Amino acid sequence: MTVAQRIVECKSHKQVVALVDSRTKATLREWKRKLIEGALEHLVMKYHGPKWLKIRERRPTPWICPKCGPRESNQIKRNGHYQRYLIGKEGVIQIRFSQLECLSCGRQIALDALFLPKRKRYWIELDRKITELYLSGASYRQVKAILDRAMEWDCGLMSLWRSFQKVAKRAPSSGLGETLKSLYLDEA
Repeated sequence: MTVAQRIVECKSHKQVVALVDSRTKATLREWKRKLIEGALEHLVMKYHGPKWLKIRERRPTPWICPKCGPRESNQIKRNGHYQRYLIGKEGVIQIRFSQLECLSCGRQIALDALFLPKRKRYWIELDRKITELYLSGASYRQVKAILDRAMEWDCGLMSLWRSFQKVAKRAPSSGLGETLKSLYLDEA
């Protein structure tokens, strides 16, 4: 059944809006997944060359083996893929990352991309939203409730606390204008 047929069968305006909204989020999530995976694949192709190329020319790469140090394109190989989950406003996006392996020692080499920082679960737009809410004075629980509704995903309070702390550390020198000033009032 197509989306158009489902819209016709809806019994209320609210159902139509909910259906269109869910399909829009799913489509946008899929588009972002393809875009990010394509960019990652292009990054590997740029330095390592096509997937099944037998003889590789020697070129420097941005990848560093934890044991051997900087590697050239002929000193690494592709070693399948692994999954990573990225949380955005549309929900959870499952991304396939290429695994790289050092030919000298056999260790895995991290595929670092500027647009996907290491050990980061939240997408850039979500970080901006958290920063806006922090600077507006919202509490952890208020931010959690807003994000849970927006992304249909349970956001942890500890993750938000860490995000708030990062914002607070960089706020004086982040180019936000003046340094942040706060005023504490006693209830006495």
